Amino acid sequence: MRRIFVVLLFLFSSTGLAGAGTLTVTGQGNVSAVPDMARMSLGVSRSERDAKDAMNAAVGDANAMLASLRAEGLEDKDIQTGRVSLNPDWDYSGNRSRITGFTASISMTVILRDLDRIGEVLSVVTEVGGNRFSGFTLGLQDDGALRSEARQAAVKDALGKAKDYAAAAGVQLGDILSISENGAGYGGPVPLMAMAEARSVDVLEVAAGETSLSQSVTLEIAFD
Repeated sequence: MRRIFVVLLFLFSSTGLAGAGTLTVTGQGNVSAVPDMARMSLGVSRSERDAKDAMNAAVGDANAMLASLRAEGLEDKDIQTGRVSLNPDWDYSGNRSRITGFTASISMTVILRDLDRIGEVLSVVTEVGGNRFSGFTLGLQDDGALRSEARQAAVKDALGKAKDYAAAAGVQLGDILSISENGAGYGGPVPLMAMAEARSVDVLEVAAGETSLSQSVTLEIAFD
């Protein structure tokens, strides 16, 4: 179920001509829908005494993760390798610092188009070496219809409020002189989870909730 809320600000200004002026109304329409996709941040991190061994271990686990994601039916367009890093591990004990080993990390961004499979995918990747999960964000695969609904809601309610303000001020509305879009944004809960150094997890049940989208427009309307 979608809910629509509107927040409106108004400003009357005179043009300097008798019986003429403009009314500026800003309307914000918020609409919401149930998410149907998740953007997940996964990865591997391996530490070894030798830099080459650390990188080779991380690459092996990352390749295994990639193979497991493909085996689960994910398409290549929905999997993107991200940051690859190799850093020394320092020991600062005593009166001097020294390198005790190296940590290699590789991250991936995965788009999952079936929310019911989030827990299943997490379980699969941890079984093959995945040990980094920065979280995921829920969204919509196609938000075009939702954006259109938000725009129409904002304009419609802005016009309705403009009529109320004009009636209260004892003036008559004329033509719309300008319409400007002030921007849009998403809101809603963002589930997060951490599983550092995990090797297997129970299947996670995800509550999708709702994703909201807001659109703001400003109308300038003549009145006399």
